[in-house]
Amino acid sequence: MIRTSGIKKKYGTLEVLKGIDFQVESGEIISIYGASGAGKTTFLQILGTLDDPDAGDIFYDDVNVRTLKDNQLARFRNRHIGFVFQFHHLLPEFTALENVCIPAFILGVPKREAEERAMGLLKDLNLEGRASHKPSELSGGEQQRVAVARALINQPAVLLADEPSGNLDSQNKKELHELLLRIHDEKDQTIVIVTHDKDLSAIAHRRLLMKDGKLYHD
Repeated sequence: MIRTSGIKKKYGTLEVLKGIDFQVESGEIISIYGASGAGKTTFLQILGTLDDPDAGDIFYDDVNVRTLKDNQLARFRNRHIGFVFQFHHLLPEFTALENVCIPAFILGVPKREAEERAMGLLKDLNLEGRASHKPSELSGGEQQRVAVARALINQPAVLLADEPSGNLDSQNKKELHELLLRIHDEKDQTIVIVTHDKDLSAIAHRRLLMKDGKLYHD
């Protein structure tokens, strides 16, 4: 479903990614692990079209996203890719429901439909009673579950998660790991995870090691 070919990235004289070939099948969970500074987050951002490689191609099915113009790329990203980061990045002035709805509003989904979708996701994630609460009124685990709902609102082809449990305590980590597995099982969701967490990495179908700017099979 996703394939990269020859992805390279430099920052000044530092060569972070050295020609990465990578592929993901529909419905897979893949984890990428490695030392800090190995290039994991850089690669995930390139995979999610948030950053441009210096060389190489990225295909989602038959679409080479490197050929898309900025406005086309933004719409493609909004429609096909969901993101979960270490820090939830919820907008503090909006409620949980409103935060989840934002990507759908950007896509042009009518308000009522977007809110119905969002409430359905919050209910699935046991957050129905927290829909009207702002992020400051939610626990860390609840905030991250709202972020997961926001990532899923447009029914993306792939969920990209960058250290999603890195800011959580042990109980909330466990619950997030179980949640990601449940999302995969119920929706056949394709998930790519960058993580230092061995327990989270262990849920993947394939584990890949990022080392010296290259990916290696575990």
